[in-house]
Amino acid sequence: MVSESQDGKIARLTKALETALDSAGNLKQMGGGYGLATVLPGPKAYPVGALLPEPVYLPNAGAPVAHVPDSLGPDGNTLYGHTVGAGGAMTKLWSSADGLGTITYGADLSTLTGPNALLAGEIIGCVVKTWQGVFVTVVNTSGTESGGIYYSTSFSSGFTRVKTTGVSLPKMPMTVHHGKNALYSIYIVGEYSQVTNYLSQFFISIDGGATWTALQPSMRTIVAPGINSHCHASCVDRRSGRIYLSFGDGNNRGFYYSDDLGATWTEAPDPVSMLASASGWQPANSVTAGDKTNGYQQPTMLIPVDAGIITQPDTLMAASLQIIRRDTGSPQNEVWRHEYLHTIQYRRQAFQAFAKGPYATYNGGAEIYLQSNRNGAASGNTSAGHEMWIVGTGDNGRSWHNLATIKHPTASSLSMADGIVGVDNLGYMYAYVGLGTTPYIAKFKRGGTDGLTWQY
Repeated sequence: MVSESQDGKIARLTKALETALDSAGNLKQMGGGYGLATVLPGPKAYPVGALLPEPVYLPNAGAPVAHVPDSLGPDGNTLYGHTVGAGGAMTKLWSSADGLGTITYGADLSTLTGPNALLAGEIIGCVVKTWQGVFVTVVNTSGTESGGIYYSTSFSSGFTRVKTTGVSLPKMPMTVHHGKNALYSIYIVGEYSQVTNYLSQFFISIDGGATWTALQPSMRTIVAPGINSHCHASCVDRRSGRIYLSFGDGNNRGFYYSDDLGATWTEAPDPVSMLASASGWQPANSVTAGDKTNGYQQPTMLIPVDAGIITQPDTLMAASLQIIRRDTGSPQNEVWRHEYLHTIQYRRQAFQAFAKGPYATYNGGAEIYLQSNRNGAASGNTSAGHEMWIVGTGDNGRSWHNLATIKHPTASSLSMADGIVGVDNLGYMYAYVGLGTTPYIAKFKRGGTDGLTWQY
């Protein structure tokens, strides 16, 4: 093989650059992406294939009862979730270490009394097993604003209320970062409410959920008193140790990061929305830190990958994945250029088309699987039923693929899904697709090495 000369390399790169830019010198859309990444050779993607869901009924006295999967434990094998307790509400813990073959039930928070008793209307939001114990977030569904966090070193008893929040918490953890041991593990939850003129905040635990400290960027203020300011997403970038926080809604949105576990904060440009137009995907407006004008995506999911942070917007637009690029010369810095990566629902305005955590990972994060919801009303269905769209990557976010659309197996619509949990040591992922009295867990297994043969 004849090696390429220096002049040949320059000519090839110059041609690639000319191909990637339009007449005005701007990066143009090519092959589903922007710029040089689409014309220069890149790493070959690990194969990913289509997902085939296997609905699973979970019995309770012979009848299907909602069992919501919330998280995997740090062993990477045991699945934890919540279900109906003694009072008829979702207040009881459950786990399974064999792919739902056997269900083990834990504590029922509805039986707690005194200062640890659930407040009126509170139910479990999520259950997370850590190296040190178990923490449980609770949300309020009665219209009364309250929320909190419970903790115990035992799965079956001993839970105490270690944090009461100003407003309700969301029905999922914002960040579950199981490190190789307790010392390297970080957990983050955030307040989520429609209450206006209230500055919502995140909370972080570095001791497995026993204690929690507020994460509140000092520069945050209420810009629009008539709009909520709830927490949207967070992540911990294991490559730099940086924490990212995303807030909504509207002009109260904000995007921040901290390199010292929340002691100090920097406001970053809110990731800009890439809008579908006749000429392709175009930025909605310029990228400026602190700019609160409409057009920014206030992402509801943040996924750290080698190249940067994957985001998905919370906007009335075609659902898509985008990325904040990391400066390859300095892992601590980002190039605040937001590139469109993948269309989940092409050119279709989709109410509630945002992604929600948790998301599933495998092979050290090379494979990532996430879900995005689509409201049926977006396609003319006034019943507003949902489908769950699953997308995945096999190369740590360089390329993404639409893998499956999951619908409720017996009903015409689907209640909003709460993310994907996995991949466990058996190769399975789990998603709750419940609806009314016929709840299911969709259980599906990642494909073989060819990316085509999927077991279910």
